[in-house]
Amino acid sequence: MPHKSNGGIFTTSFIWKTFLDLVALNKGYEATNYLGLFLFFINGQNHKRGVLLWQNMEETFLTTLQSINGYVITPFWLGYDFLLGIINVVILAVTLCYLIKYTKATEETKNQIEKQTDLEQMPILALYIRSMWDYNKEDNTGPAIKERLKNKFKDYLITINGEQTEYFFRVRNMGKGVAFDIEVESDKFNTIKYQSRFLAPLKDEQSIAITGKTDIKDLNFFKDAVCYVSCKNVTGSLCIFSYKIRDIKDKRVEYLAYN
Repeated sequence: MPHKSNGGIFTTSFIWKTFLDLVALNKGYEATNYLGLFLFFINGQNHKRGVLLWQNMEETFLTTLQSINGYVITPFWLGYDFLLGIINVVILAVTLCYLIKYTKATEETKNQIEKQTDLEQMPILALYIRSMWDYNKEDNTGPAIKERLKNKFKDYLITINGEQTEYFFRVRNMGKGVAFDIEVESDKFNTIKYQSRFLAPLKDEQSIAITGKTDIKDLNFFKDAVCYVSCKNVTGSLCIFSYKIRDIKDKRVEYLAYN
């Protein structure tokens, strides 16, 4: 009896250790075989009882072992839920990037449309050099016609050493918006009179009278003079156009910029 007892204890310990080792190694099928041997051994005198115990525990054990394999041994990043979550995050990130890009593009388009609308409806002021002879509707250029033209534009003709020339400045609205509070400033002359401080849309033109900030000795005085023509539109916004006078006799004025 002592010999059988010692052998039984040794065999039981060996089978149990092997079972635990196989479970640790994720060898579920082999572990269940050793578990069956273990049950048969401890119920050696009642073989039927051991078989019934094994059949009752087999399904539960395998289910439990699969659960352990799924949640403990299998890495979480290989799980279906985790992978599905990663895919959802990627899709949401791509969608968010697209929405940001679309929103930005829409905002830029909106700003461009608003800017284009403002440009179409704003006043556009141009500075011109005119000659009184430009308004002579007759073929005759005799002294009488000259005197008549001088009297017509006498308040605006450029004066040099007390003598009026045939030239003068005019401001023209070439835009579709009304121009209010017109002002003309320059680094070489002051504007002393406006025929009108208001210009209607589409080519309304008015004369201005100027005087030099220093003595005007000849028409070269105006060469490369920078002029700023400003006004307010219907919303009260200030529009400023800059020009450079190139040559009075050739009536050349260079456009510089809009601010």
